[in-house]
Amino acid sequence: MVNKHTGKPFTPQSNKVLTFRNDIRAEWGDPQPVTTPVSVFIIFRFPHPKSHYFPQTKARAAYEVLRPEWVDEWFMAKMPDVDKLCRAVLDALTDYAVHDDRQVVELVARKVWAEPDDRVGRTDITIQVAEGS
Repeated sequence: MVNKHTGKPFTPQSNKVLTFRNDIRAEWGDPQPVTTPVSVFIIFRFPHPKSHYFPQTKARAAYEVLRPEWVDEWFMAKMPDVDKLCRAVLDALTDYAVHDDRQVVELVARKVWAEPDDRVGRTDITIQVAEGS
C-alpha cells in the first residue's frame, strides 16, 4: 500500500498488533513521557499450547531440550519474532512512557512460556533511566 499523503509505501498494521499496543497503553495509564535516555527490559510470557500438557509427546521433549538447566523459565522459540514484539511495545510506549523510542539506549527482551496455570500470558515491562545519563 502507499501512503496517500507522502506517497511512500507502508505495511498496514494487523488488528492483533493494534490491540496489543492499545492494551499496553491502557495498562500504562496516564501518559507521562520522560525525555532522558532509558533502558527497557521486557519479558513476553506466552500461554502453553495444549501439547505441553502431555509429557509423552515429541513436542514436550523438544522444549525440554531448549530449556537450559540454569533457567527457571522455558524459552519460547516460536513465532512471533522477539524483535517485532519489541517494536510493538516501543511504539506503544512512545508518547506514554518515553517521548520517542529513539531514547531507548538499552533493550533486553526474552520470550518465555508462562506458568502452566497461566492460560492467558502477559508482558512485563520495566523502564529505567539509563545509567550515566
